Amino acid sequence: MTITMEDGTEVDCAIIAIFPVEEKDYIALLPLDGNEEEGEVFLYEFKENEDGIELL
Repeated sequence: MTITMEDGTEVDCAIIAIFPVEEKDYIALLPLDGNEEEGEVFLYEFKENEDGIELL
């Protein structure tokens, strides 16, 4: 999965977990490009639609 950061850079990520919390779904993403700090994981609320996954 590729995500676009606030500064416009794109980061390839692996999905490592999807989990529900109080009626919302969250996704944990592991950056694969090596430019992020070691052990860094991105957490996002998300929803699935006909086009795939939308990060909120």
